Amino acid sequence: MTKQEKKKLIPALIMLASAAIRAYYVSYISVYVNQHDGGAPYHEGQLGYITWYLANGRLPDFDVSKVDQFWHPPLHYAVSAGFLRLVWNIFPAMEGNFEPLQILPFIYVTLTIYIIWKILKLFAGEGENEQKEPWLYFVLAFVAFQPGLVIRSASINNDALILMMTILTFYLALLWHDEGKWWQIFAIAFSMGLALMTKKSAALLAVPLAILGLGRLYEQVKREDWQQVRTLLIQAVVFLSIAAPIGLWWYLRNLIVYGVPLNFFWNIEKGWEYDEYLGNIPMAQRLFTFDIRSFAYTNTYLQYKTTGLQDFNPMVALLKTAVSDVWSWSYVDGGIKQLSYMMLIARTTLVVIGAISIPSFALESRGIINKGLHEGLRRWAIIAFFIAQIVSYHVFCFDYPYVWTMDYRYIEAIIMCDGVFLAAGIARWNKCKRIVVALEVVISFFCVLAFGFFVLWNRFK
Repeated sequence: MTKQEKKKLIPALIMLASAAIRAYYVSYISVYVNQHDGGAPYHEGQLGYITWYLANGRLPDFDVSKVDQFWHPPLHYAVSAGFLRLVWNIFPAMEGNFEPLQILPFIYVTLTIYIIWKILKLFAGEGENEQKEPWLYFVLAFVAFQPGLVIRSASINNDALILMMTILTFYLALLWHDEGKWWQIFAIAFSMGLALMTKKSAALLAVPLAILGLGRLYEQVKREDWQQVRTLLIQAVVFLSIAAPIGLWWYLRNLIVYGVPLNFFWNIEKGWEYDEYLGNIPMAQRLFTFDIRSFAYTNTYLQYKTTGLQDFNPMVALLKTAVSDVWSWSYVDGGIKQLSYMMLIARTTLVVIGAISIPSFALESRGIINKGLHEGLRRWAIIAFFIAQIVSYHVFCFDYPYVWTMDYRYIEAIIMCDGVFLAAGIARWNKCKRIVVALEVVISFFCVLAFGFFVLWNRFK
């Protein structure tokens, strides 16, 4: 095996190690532990919605806004129910056991990491920096060992599927932007439609898709290639005629039949005394007040009124929940909290470095992208996607002013952006080997911490 062939094994080994720790986490976490809105079988919540399809084999024939979680689009829940029925048919002794549901999110997250690697290579120059610059492998490791992706691998809700569908759609759009092939249009249309059939947040993909589509159209108009312009317009019509019916029928059905608003979200009405309620804090204070104590060791996890210093700044909460979600993991052992805190500091450092690189990433004519005329549009598309996600997250936090809405999982697809921006930052400082090595050490430290955290949590829980 040549040296180059050995190098090509590195990404596979990184993803394999990531899959191993995620599989280990899935093996010991029940469908009733560390779940968001898990509910109960044949009742409500995530399990209730899945078992509705399992028991009835059809769409809910009632106002879905009246039952917790039933208002979500049906794709994830119907697929989960079908998969569970398949497992029970193959292994009759397992009937009534809902643990196999975690197999699907594990697969979704595994595929997501692989797609992000493909995107990193597209932005880094296919086959160029991948072989020349080992730091790209470190960026892949940073993505692959995200604590949130480990947690999502065992989550029975629709978070893992929407994450995969969102990033897949963006990747397909990048391919189409380069090549403009018809099969790519069909793939993007079906992927976008199915993403909307998973969660309405997929609508934010319209921002980068519009930038890539209109940018490509502008390029052809500028070249006066009217035949290509005509093709692009036809492709746009085909895209909309496929994606819109697949993606919107659920929302329109519930609006027309039951009067459920298109932007409906299950809201838990609580009073001012509720520990999670933040509506009494002015918007400006929540946006612009930053307390360094939020990152003190004692406040490692998301803080509620009952736990001391309350977190109310959405960006601070975003950084915290990217590591520990909305839970406090320290109840099992003090050492777990120490690992959480070190992960928080290491990850925040890397994310800040990536954020600092965004202006130069957007403005430089050359850098980690080597695709000629498409260079700028690609960069602006991923930046616009990142901005759309952040803005949507803040709107959500203020429309529903509770601590639990300040959760990284709602916009977890920005991990793709974090990876690309971090790669851009490292590439910018590539000539200063000391800085690059220091960043590689921080990334390695972060990955070791994540691995150790989920191994030790099972030991001490």
